[in-house]
Formats: sequence, structure tokens, C-alpha cells
Amino acid sequence: MTLNLEFDSNIYSDYTILTPSQLSSCGNPNNPDFVVQFRVYFSHDSTSMYLYTSKTVVLRSDSIITDLNRSAIPLFGSLGILEEHQHNLVFEISSFAHELASVNSNAGETMFPIVVSIVFYQARRKEEAAALIEELGKVVVKEEDYYDEEECPICLDKPSIGEEITYMPCSHFCHSHCLLKWLEKNASCPLCRFHC
Repeated sequence: MTLNLEFDSNIYSDYTILTPSQLSSCGNPNNPDFVVQFRVYFSHDSTSMYLYTSKTVVLRSDSIITDLNRSAIPLFGSLGILEEHQHNLVFEISSFAHELASVNSNAGETMFPIVVSIVFYQARRKEEAAALIEELGKVVVKEEDYYDEEECPICLDKPSIGEEITYMPCSHFCHSHCLLKWLEKNASCPLCRFHC
């Protein structure tokens, strides 16, 4: 049986992952290292998740992309992350590392900690998606001009007079019928990835 999973990722800096020897490292501030800890979680509902695996790698600032391709891509592939998303994650991690090293207040640092948190969500069944839709705010479009500039992010059509739209908790809206199909396969807003 194949699970229908989607994921969200979060990249941030957390000095608590560094060991005392890493904190006192005498590396080169012009060519710092990055300690990257990958944390992979699985969640079956919006209230609980468990750590599936973690992996820590060290990246050199002069070879971040090469190091990520060698260490992260196999991890992402083993998790079933599509190749396109794998490359996007590598780019996001690399960009975050470069930004972290370029902040003036970090001048002179020789080691930067980065946490990449990946949370997989199991997709909902049709009944669960329908129940969630029932709980969300709905509006029947009365004035077409009100939504003139906005469109459903799923089908990309503008709401028409008489159509029902549903507002997500993040305040983005979709056609109700589009959102039902979306929530059967995904656990987040199609625009901002807010988890529902």
C-alpha cells in the first residue's frame, strides 16, 4: 500500500545542535563550515507527529551545493521526495546558508548551525476532507466585482456570481468543489502551505 503523503519544510538556525568542540572550532571565518541537521517527521493528524529519522552533515562554504547533492539528495530520494522538490530544497538550504554567513552580526564566525525540518503529512480520505470543508467558512459570491482581481489558486478561475467559495483558516479562499478535491490529497493551503 502506498501512502499519499505531502510535506512541509522549515529551515532555521539553532546553535543548540552544535557540540562544544564545534562551538570552539578554530576554522576559517572567510570560509566557514555549516553543520546541517536534517530532521524528518511523520504526522498522521494535525496534533501529533513523530521523529522518523535525523541526519547531520557538515558543509563547506566553498562547496555547499556539491556537499548537499552528495549528502542530502540520497536522503530526499529515500523519502520519496520528487526530484524537482529535492533540487528546490537544496537551493533553499544553500541560500539560507549564504544569507546566514553574510549577516554582519555573524562576522568572524567559523561554524553555523542549520536545522532542516521536514514534516510529512498523510493525505486525508474523502470523508475527512468533506468534514473539514463543512467546518470552514463559506460564502456564495454575490458581487462578481468583489473578486475581480482574485482567482481560485487551484483551478485559476475567478469566482462567478452564485458560486460557493470556502475560506481556509489562513484567510485564502478556493472554490468549494476545488478545495474538496485538493484536501483529499493535500493537508495545506495551496497558496501559503498553512497546515489544515
